[in-house]
Parts: sequence; structure tokens; C-alpha cells
Amino acid sequence: VLYYNGKLYWVNSWQERVALVQNPPVSGVASLKILNVEPSDTGLYICDVTNPHDWSGSGQGLINLTVLVPPSVPECQLRGSTYVGDDVTLMCASSEGSPTPIYSWSWEKVAAPLPPHSMVEDHRTGTLMLTNLSAAFAGTYTCTASNDLGAAACSISVKVAHGSTAAVVGGALMGTFLCVLLIAAVAAYLFCYRKKARWGPEKNEMRGLNVDQTGQRRSEGPLLSGHSDDDHPSLRVSHISPLV
Repeated sequence: VLYYNGKLYWVNSWQERVALVQNPPVSGVASLKILNVEPSDTGLYICDVTNPHDWSGSGQGLINLTVLVPPSVPECQLRGSTYVGDDVTLMCASSEGSPTPIYSWSWEKVAAPLPPHSMVEDHRTGTLMLTNLSAAFAGTYTCTASNDLGAAACSISVKVAHGSTAAVVGGALMGTFLCVLLIAAVAAYLFCYRKKARWGPEKNEMRGLNVDQTGQRRSEGPLLSGHSDDDHPSLRVSHISPLV
């Protein structure tokens, strides 16, 4: 907002939410009144005073405004698996709150006291770590977010699975793996059997063909055979005795 030469100038949408305590501010009081403050109004405000005939210097006043907001209802979540012996983390966070909320966890005990150092709590981040789970950890956990203006809470239930349940799950996974392995072995055996059955007759036919060709060659006899003189009377060899 700017006041100059008897006129008031508003910037953006501040005219609907800001008013001068003294209008016009002719007596030197330039205080502002913000209506219906919002969290976005938090910030640094500067008051700059300049005399009309003295532009060489000015006076400034600074004020830091923080709008206080109570914590919004936080959201509780669980990260990790809740089997015996595992570690889990409970998380809690509020989307709004100024000053920044402080978080604290409470537990509805339904079993014997827990071992020392089995819970690690962080009041700034809102996390609660549960280590080495057992049946004693089962129950309802409540997170409370609080600041100077109020508090809000959320709850989450933790159920711990015993070793027998974990064993059943592991056995089911192992059984499924063995079943898949057995099916793969049967499929491989059938594939090899069909392949062998298909190639068997072809090998027998090729073997029979080799036997027939060998027998035929043996029946034909040698390629070069000797012939007697009677078979070819025209080809006779005369015997000439040497001259004495």
C-alpha cells in the first residue's frame, strides 16, 4: 500500500484485506490492520517513510510477522513388515502447523512391558522405530502433533505375525517353487520323448536303405571278373614256341 500526496494506492488484492488504522495517515500514524490473516501472510513487512521535499533519505521500520496455525490432523503410516524379529517404523506428519509441531507417541499396552531400547522415538520428525518385533508389540499406537495453538492426533494398529504364520508363508512359497520346477521337468521330458519318437522311424528307414544297397552290391559280384576262352571264341591266344 502506498500513500502519497493525499491519495492511497493499493497493490494487488490487499485492498480487501488490509485497512489503515488512521485514514488518511496525516498525523504520522501509518499502522496497518490485516483482516482474516492467513498462513501465507507470514513474512517481513517494511514501512518506508519519506518527506515530500527530502528525497535524498528515508526512514524504514521492519517487522516480521508469523501467523500461528494449529497442527492439522496428522497422517499415521507403517513402513516395514510386521513379522516376529523384524524392525518397523511408524511415521506421523501434519501438513500444516506454525510453529512446527512437536510429535509424541503413546501406546495402549495389552501385554507385558517391552525390553529397554526397543522403541526409538524422534519428536521432530514424528517417527517411532520398533526393533526386534514380538507379540508384545501388538496394539494401537497414537501420535499427537502439538504446538502453542493446539493439538491433533492419529492412531494406527500394529499386528505382529508369529513364527508359525511366517513359516506357513515360507512353506507356501517353497511349495509353489517346487511345483513350477516339477512342471518344467515334465515338460522337458515330454519334449525329449516326442523328439526321440519322431526321429526313430526315420533312422530305421535309413538303416534299411543301407542294408538293401549293401545286399544289392554283393549280389552283383565284383566289378571285374575273369572270363574263359570258351565264352569269347574270337579272342584266342596263340602259343608260339621260341625258335631254337
